[in-house]
Amino acid sequence: IDPAKKIKEPVTYHGSCNYIRNGGLSHIGREIMSYIAEDFREMTPNGEHNFCCGGGGGLNGIGKYRKERNTGQKVKRDQILATGAKLVITPCHNCWDAIRELMFKKILFATTGTPSCDAAARVAFEMAKRYNTELFIINVFGIPSRSFSQVITDLRTGDEIDLHDDQLATVKNKLKKIYQQQIQDYNTPHDIILTDGIPHTEILRAARKNEIDLIVMGARTSTKENTGSVNRHLVGRTLQSVARSARCPVLIIGRAAASFWGGISNIVFGTDFSKGSNQAFEFAFNLTKMFNASLHFFHAIDISSGPFEFTKNQEVIEDRIREVRGMIRKRYISKMEGYNDYEIDVWEGIPYVEIVKYARESFADLIVMAHHTKKMAPPEESVLGSNVEQVVLRSNAPVISVNHPARQKKIDNK
Repeated sequence: IDPAKKIKEPVTYHGSCNYIRNGGLSHIGREIMSYIAEDFREMTPNGEHNFCCGGGGGLNGIGKYRKERNTGQKVKRDQILATGAKLVITPCHNCWDAIRELMFKKILFATTGTPSCDAAARVAFEMAKRYNTELFIINVFGIPSRSFSQVITDLRTGDEIDLHDDQLATVKNKLKKIYQQQIQDYNTPHDIILTDGIPHTEILRAARKNEIDLIVMGARTSTKENTGSVNRHLVGRTLQSVARSARCPVLIIGRAAASFWGGISNIVFGTDFSKGSNQAFEFAFNLTKMFNASLHFFHAIDISSGPFEFTKNQEVIEDRIREVRGMIRKRYISKMEGYNDYEIDVWEGIPYVEIVKYARESFADLIVMAHHTKKMAPPEESVLGSNVEQVVLRSNAPVISVNHPARQKKIDNK
């Protein structure tokens, strides 16, 4: 064993019930950790008294008791997080499956209850089933139109309505009816949150209150719905505000083709080398290891503005491409601890156009980008704001927006 290749990041070890309690091999795993890890962090309790992973001896694939398993696995999740480790090592594949599912324990699906959210609903329910996740469905159905009154403006119709218990029950029943098939098919533990207020404020509040790990949203209204300017601008501003301020990653489904959440084998990470991109990389790399996928690093040299706007000398652009490839290796590849299933590509052009083309050519299953818009775009531009939103509207692959380091570290530890 080469000491120079020891794992640098904090590591903890989970010994399976079969290996430890039945086989008596507790000391063997820790001896191996001493050879391969520089910063080994023991769980408490450990050894024969360690908590079960929640896999149930390989029965974790059975969905009948998923709700109970989700509750039980919180104990293991908290035990792992308490170590501060970024990597969990286990010799048992059943344990690996169970611990992997701890990444997304709570998903918040924001919906207007209209057909434009159908694609995002498909992804939210599919992920909730796949990762044994608790699903929160939030519908912000109106904005208060008068101070200290029960009168709200319905976001779908623009009409003023009186808010009362019967009205709330009616809205909740409509929402249950809309997603009745998914609720039955996926048998997913869920909670419906109905509220009035400014949409992005209420979505972010619900995410904080319920310690959400991932927000799933649609990107725009359907052309067959009420497409008045106020509605379109509100949808765009809600997306911008949530993606900009959320303390957890935001998965944005822009098109119906992006809503078929299956196996993940190719992940595209689009970087502009910002601070936000550093957080997005950590998230993308964790997903890559989780799915044993290929990670595609991509950067587009913007020739539509800046120093390259009027450059016609291809040698200058080629020099910049070589420089950027070196930056990717130094900033990201050096942190991958020997993970070799990756590619680096640098193109020139308009960034959001190039990343959509690259994702298509790479058969991307998922795109991960940083959202770091510092100010809100004006209403007439809010639907088409940052590069993230431009990609969302054009990509056939789902897009995850990452921007907040504090919440991101918690997700990474999971």
